[in-house]
Amino acid sequence: MSDFVSGYCAIVGRPNAGKSTLLNRLMGLKLAIATHKPQTTRDRILGVLTRKEGQVVLVDTPGLHRAEGGINRHMVRTAEQALGDADVVLWMVEVDTDEVRDPSPGQHKIHETITASGKPWILALNKVDKLPDRSRLLPWIQKWQDTFDPPALVPMSAQEGDNVEALMTEVMSRLPEGPMLFDEDTITDRSERFLTAEIIREKAILETKEELPYSIAVTIDTFDESERENPDDPVVSIQATVHVERDGQKRIVVGTRGKVIRKIGMRARKDLRHMLGCRVYLELFVRVTKKWTHLQHQLREFGYDQ
Repeated sequence: MSDFVSGYCAIVGRPNAGKSTLLNRLMGLKLAIATHKPQTTRDRILGVLTRKEGQVVLVDTPGLHRAEGGINRHMVRTAEQALGDADVVLWMVEVDTDEVRDPSPGQHKIHETITASGKPWILALNKVDKLPDRSRLLPWIQKWQDTFDPPALVPMSAQEGDNVEALMTEVMSRLPEGPMLFDEDTITDRSERFLTAEIIREKAILETKEELPYSIAVTIDTFDESERENPDDPVVSIQATVHVERDGQKRIVVGTRGKVIRKIGMRARKDLRHMLGCRVYLELFVRVTKKWTHLQHQLREFGYDQ
């Protein structure tokens, strides 16, 4: 394949910059969970996008932020590793208010990390659809252009799809020539069990209070596919546990008379049916696993400290 390009593109940025939304938009399906709450993504999520001109392996990463240890340190380490392994870096920032703000010290730190890597990079100004007046976009562009002098700057909206193709053109133009890294039919390297746990965690985040997202983990206890190929009634049976750190959090997740956990299950089953392509039997349990976000053996058990 002459002129065929291939490589890894790390999507980095502060928490809640829209990285997971962009990955899902580009892939045309839901690979990464996305909520309005920051630090939803905890792990590297890979999406393989194959086109006639090349194959780009998109790597969604947790938000880069200051972290002292535990689950937060795992998240930052995951993002830094993805950046180090990338052929191209896509840095996403938000421009969702009328007021043009100076980049924060955290954004300057991200810029330093990207430039120190020596990798080609692109700056994406995301959430332009949130601007009440599109005439305010030019001052945003000017501010970030003057501050960081990016090799390429693309204003876009991951949510609405505005200018996403122009962004991909910039990414593909910076990839090296090379063969496919994955089979043409490959979409991700993540297992259905992993994606199932993430979908359940997303619904738990969306159904609970503000303080809970960072204390929730989900483990898959059983994933029974024995009836998946049944022509009369294909079904996958799943048992999963939602872990929290305190008894009070468990009461929130369960809800009065089990109302909240039932809603989590109903919303999760809908997405799981779409992903697995069959009926889903889902049984959820809630367990208090004290201080799991800070205990290394628990982080390893939950898959957060590989």
